[in-house]
Amino acid sequence: MYRHLAGFALLSLALILLTQPVTEARSLQAIQASGKLRVAVKDNLPPLGFRNSEGQLVGFEVDLAQELGRQLLGEMGKVELVPLTNPQRLEAVVQGDVDLAIAQVGITRERSRWVNFSPPYYFDGTAIAVAKDPRWQTWSDLASHSIAVLQESAAILHLNALLPEAELIPVDSYQDGVTILTEDLVVGFAADVTVLTGWVQAHPAYQVLGPLSSVGLGVAMPKGIESSDLTRQVSQTVESLRSSGWLGERIHYWGLPSNRRP
Repeated sequence: MYRHLAGFALLSLALILLTQPVTEARSLQAIQASGKLRVAVKDNLPPLGFRNSEGQLVGFEVDLAQELGRQLLGEMGKVELVPLTNPQRLEAVVQGDVDLAIAQVGITRERSRWVNFSPPYYFDGTAIAVAKDPRWQTWSDLASHSIAVLQESAAILHLNALLPEAELIPVDSYQDGVTILTEDLVVGFAADVTVLTGWVQAHPAYQVLGPLSSVGLGVAMPKGIESSDLTRQVSQTVESLRSSGWLGERIHYWGLPSNRRP
């Protein structure tokens, strides 16, 4: 993701908190009394969260939201899924518009100033999409080759450190990156593992190499005393889903790379 955009989003969040009234976050008891868990998700990012051919929200993070709802409220069907854009995710949590955000939110020190996080339910990071070709078995095979990368993306740091001889070709968007990749103008396109995984599932002539880096994705929750029970229960549930193998099974089902640090 763009570093300057991430910083701008956090600055915008701070300005909103200073200028707009904040709805008090709901406690776990209030959520249980209402019988509904409100969860921010993605609706345009397969396989994490997207709409299927029938318009239904599906994906790995949607499955996690539904399972958390089942365990917190005692039965399925009690989750209100709220599709949001990246800039809206943390704002909705802080403003009390949703109870949780499970929407490709990377756990960072800066974001932890505004929200609480569960333990990671998946490790995202930088990877490289390339054509399926015997020459490309690992990301290290791309040394000295051309790789498209989003301008000012954090991926540039990882590529410079691990593939210093590669020729980096800046692009303005994910679409620009995959376009010049499919037109054979570059050998690879570097972006988030989760983004590239969804793309190659729809383009089977390509594969994902990596990851080159790792960042944990966590459930974002409101800060404050009122939210302490919710944070504790969600965190314990995520750990339980990991140890029981539920997370691993869902990761495999949705075709995501193995949930391990690189």
